[in-house]
Amino acid sequence: MVVTWLLIISLQDPSYDGIWHLHVAWLIEKGELIPFEDFFEHHTPLLWDVLGLYFRLGGSESFFLVFGNAVVLFCGLCVVIGFYHIGRHHAKGHCEVHGNNSAQYENIPPGMLGTMFFILADGVAAHLFIPRPETLSTAFCVGSFYYWITTRNNASQSTLRLGLSGALFSLAVLASPRFLVLAGLFLLPTDTRYPWIDFNLRRMTVFVSSFSLTIVFYLFASPVTLDQFRFIFSFSSLLQRIGEGNQSASLFFVVGFVALLPLTLLGILLSRLELNSRIQILVCTSYVFLVLLVLYLASGQYVYAQSASPLFVLLGLLLVLVQNQLATAGIGRDILFATCIATWVLLFSIRLTIYTVVNSLDLPANLTIFDRLGDISTDLTAMPEGERVLLSPPEHLIFVQDASFYGLILVDSPERICVAARRYQSITLPPCDYVADIENNLPYYVTRQLDSLATGSRLARLKLLIKEKYVPYRGYYRRTYNQ
Repeated sequence: MVVTWLLIISLQDPSYDGIWHLHVAWLIEKGELIPFEDFFEHHTPLLWDVLGLYFRLGGSESFFLVFGNAVVLFCGLCVVIGFYHIGRHHAKGHCEVHGNNSAQYENIPPGMLGTMFFILADGVAAHLFIPRPETLSTAFCVGSFYYWITTRNNASQSTLRLGLSGALFSLAVLASPRFLVLAGLFLLPTDTRYPWIDFNLRRMTVFVSSFSLTIVFYLFASPVTLDQFRFIFSFSSLLQRIGEGNQSASLFFVVGFVALLPLTLLGILLSRLELNSRIQILVCTSYVFLVLLVLYLASGQYVYAQSASPLFVLLGLLLVLVQNQLATAGIGRDILFATCIATWVLLFSIRLTIYTVVNSLDLPANLTIFDRLGDISTDLTAMPEGERVLLSPPEHLIFVQDASFYGLILVDSPERICVAARRYQSITLPPCDYVADIENNLPYYVTRQLDSLATGSRLARLKLLIKEKYVPYRGYYRRTYNQ
């Protein structure tokens, strides 16, 4: 099951957000452009730093998408290995506390329940694990919690491990600030002797100090200024409130699927455990709902799979610990074998259904990274050198510059970025007008999603321009002559 999942995320198409961040990394490293000055951005830069390593080490454009998926694969391995070692260490401590060896199932790896849940989440929530900041944050957060939990009974190495824990969690927050909501994870009880809260002043001081120092060092070393970080947070918050959104459907998914399996298992445990363990589980469950509420409120009009990433990570980690509680409570191991098989079948069923529907309807979708590479190569070869484009992320060619300062177009709502740029009050942003950009620059390829570029009379003007100077070509419009 794990091998299958790792194979899927290695070969999958980078999709909407993955293409966005791969393109931005290319603009910075090969286009030698500066984000926020030469082109618009509203994401944190840590992922671009990681992806940019490929070009700084001499990599060619031909294998850049492969490198992006390799980063995703590495993060996936970190999650699987991290869950295993967290479960193994917790089981060892659980045995020492209770004086027995029943905290692990025979022939079932530690952490398997949390791993199964996380893989199932990626199967149901399409494109959860792609080249996106939350993917980095997930790996950093799991690594941070591993070093945190191993410091409890290892005094000789606790300072170094606590420092690593704080540093990794700071990187998780720098990659995706929404992961700050998981700060409470480091106060949750993992030992039944402390059912309400796990707080040690020395451990927390080292952790917070390391967290803070890493943040300061990154801000000092990064070319992105503190004012630009403030802009990222404030503009992103505004952008989440622009447009029609997709709140209701995604909220149903988050509440219905994400909470069902973990809370069912926690409910089973409540009737089988001693008082301290019951208190511990109730505290953890309350924290799950608190995180869900905070993420929902922070998501504004748009609740998507990656916005729930901290919740997936939290539930996965809790299920790693719950697996040991299940063993102690005498819950049979057959339930885990059955869950494993059901997860594997469901994952394949979902992916196979998507593949079948896309092919039967002949939808213009890239199912693997090789499909995407083939399309990019074909369209770049047909385009004269030095030309620019105005495309949305799903159709973008990555290795070409944009014809607008606001180059990557959001297609989920008409002029969404432009509306946010006009409403933003803190600083004056460059004018955002895709129609004027097309008229002035005449990009070689233009998206067919014209409704996302303009509205009203400006949309009518744009359609007339496209009719006069462009023709349909594959998934977009192509200019009819070379400048």
